[in-house]
Amino acid sequence: MNTKKTMLFVMLFGLTLNTFAQGFGFFGTYNSAKFKIVSDGVELPKEDFIHYNSLTGFGLEINYDYELSDNLYGEFGVSYQNKGMIKLIEDEGYDGKDLIYESKISYLQIPLHLKYNFEVSDDTYIFGYGGVDIGFALSGKTKRDDGENVNEFEIKIGSGKSDDLKSSDFGYTLGAGILYKSIEFRLGISNGLSDITPPEDFEVYNRVFFFGVGYRFNN
Repeated sequence: MNTKKTMLFVMLFGLTLNTFAQGFGFFGTYNSAKFKIVSDGVELPKEDFIHYNSLTGFGLEINYDYELSDNLYGEFGVSYQNKGMIKLIEDEGYDGKDLIYESKISYLQIPLHLKYNFEVSDDTYIFGYGGVDIGFALSGKTKRDDGENVNEFEIKIGSGKSDDLKSSDFGYTLGAGILYKSIEFRLGISNGLSDITPPEDFEVYNRVFFFGVGYRFNN
């Protein structure tokens, strides 16, 4: 299933369920993503002329929350997430320009979270939430810009030595938000705990900061 079909499926599935069932919600996020790269126990980059910068993207999620006890909820769902990073090498491009690698990866992600609500008023709650996320890489591309030419390369997904990216990821999310009537605002971090590269002499972990807005049908 390609990225466009996956996005359409997630959106239509979420809208259908949310129309007919309480407890469901959907929201979109702005993502600021980076990689954490570790070699021999040292986080890279070590050189001053290499910079790992954030890549902007988006996320779409549909979820369902169910009450476990007073104010404590379980929350699970499915989401589509953009992750990746921008690597900049100073003065390594054409005619003294910077060399830029932009890697963007699309994931289908399953969040399994706990959420605790604090009632502020009859219509307003603040909440904290967190839990684990299981991710599956759908596709990825790297764009190379040397200041004169721009080239794109597919990121190979698999577990072999010739592949660039593992097909699965595992991590955690911590966040907080405000629910006013049915409108929900969220922000948080989503960090990978598993190395997403096939066997290499370095390790790569996803790092994402996000904020977003959504709608919940249980009010």
